[in-house]
Formats: sequence, structure tokens, C-alpha cells
Amino acid sequence: MYSDDLDNGLKVGSALWQAWLMHTRAFYVEFGHTSYSMRKEVVRNTVFWYAYKRTNGKLSKRYAGKSENITLDRLKELFQRGI
Repeated sequence: MYSDDLDNGLKVGSALWQAWLMHTRAFYVEFGHTSYSMRKEVVRNTVFWYAYKRTNGKLSKRYAGKSENITLDRLKELFQRGI
């Protein structure tokens, strides 16, 4: 993901983006040549997002943040560090 616009026209970080995050359970992000799966988990009525990546058959998981913290800068930071 090099742009803050997704294929569906949502601008990452916008109010519409935040509303969309509340109604979706998962989405995919490409960063460089790597694909990541972003999945929502709800614990005690609090929404948390996690990034997943499969490498050589092993699934890795990393905490991404609460919905309000899922911004383009946060996604870039998360993927640049690697999972």
C-alpha cells in the first residue's frame, strides 16, 4: 500500500474509513511485495486489529491497534518493522 486510498475509494484515516472498520471483520493490505491480512478481534466490547502474514507455512500475528489508531502511518510503521 503506497497510497492512502484503497481500491474501494476509502481514504485511510477518514471518518468514512473509521465507519467502514466498524462494519468489516478483515481486509488485505499489500506493502511492497508482501500481503498482510488485517483481522478484527473483539474483547469485552473493545475492538482490536491484528496483522497476519504467512511465511514458509508459518502464520505470524502482530497487534496493530484499536480501530481509531488504524491509520496509514500506523500501517506503514507496522509493516516496515515486519511481523
